[in-house]
Amino acid sequence: MIAQLRGRLISKELDHVVVEAQGVGYRVFISVNCFYALPEPPQEVTMLIYTNVREDAIHLFGFLTPLERRLFTLLLTVSGVGPKVALATLSGYAAPELAAAIAAADSKALSKIPGIGKKTAERIIVDLSDKAAVLLKDLTAGPVRRTPISGVDQDAVSALLNLGYKESDAEKAVQTARHNLGETAGLEDIVRAALKQMLKG
Repeated sequence: MIAQLRGRLISKELDHVVVEAQGVGYRVFISVNCFYALPEPPQEVTMLIYTNVREDAIHLFGFLTPLERRLFTLLLTVSGVGPKVALATLSGYAAPELAAAIAAADSKALSKIPGIGKKTAERIIVDLSDKAAVLLKDLTAGPVRRTPISGVDQDAVSALLNLGYKESDAEKAVQTARHNLGETAGLEDIVRAALKQMLKG
């Protein structure tokens, strides 16, 4: 099984790329968010890969972050969700926002994604909400960057930075979450509320 691919980006389409590694061109299916995050050809790229083996084909699915690949593999465990639907889900929101929506059981947000109906959104939440919450907790437990905000709110902002959000957006969301939840709210509650706030835009 191919787990990682490093090579020269030959071509780049909205749903797939071709990466040349040691003279072989690999077609790799990607999400829309991955498409916009990738550089332009012919730059070198390193992609995390999920290999899907079928009787009639071997398909490669590429990701730029461990979170995106982890969410993809989790989505595949949901009944009725195949690789195409999983990629559509990852195309609807950035990986941190998608994880937050699933953890918050926000079926309305998921059902807005093209190709994801109400029933599919509900199945995703039922099967993955707890796993997504654990995933977010593990991510926010890593090393943090220092910000002008102090105490628990500083840690919350730093956790959002680790998830890939801009500092100004993270600070604003944390301040809103703190205002809504009060002074006694803990780190996990602040992070989750801030993620929901950013998901709503």
